[in-house]
Amino acid sequence: MRRLLRRRDAIQGEGPRPIARGAANALREWRDFDAAWERVPFDRDREIDGLVDDIAKLHEMAKSGRPEDWLTRSLGDICRPVLEAIRLESPRGGERDYDALEHVLGSILRNPNKFNWGKPR
Repeated sequence: MRRLLRRRDAIQGEGPRPIARGAANALREWRDFDAAWERVPFDRDREIDGLVDDIAKLHEMAKSGRPEDWLTRSLGDICRPVLEAIRLESPRGGERDYDALEHVLGSILRNPNKFNWGKPR
């Protein structure tokens, strides 16, 4: 729920309640599942740190490109919101807000039309 409430699109759209209700209904479909649940270990914070570092490197590479170049613009479109979220969500000397960063990174996949994925102009 903490992660759901942190998602800006859930707050700006219909709100987190319909999303939580949909998740509960989907979970109810599995109530008769007779196998044991297995929780696979996953270090989300470390993976997000790695993605953020990679995006920062891509951003540095894009800054050295020609501004009119399609690849340079596309990399900027992808990197800018993540780097801005880091700046806003990670107070100087404070810890990163991994819930917010997870949302921003996921928005790259959830909203592919927001980015210039098409043919180079």
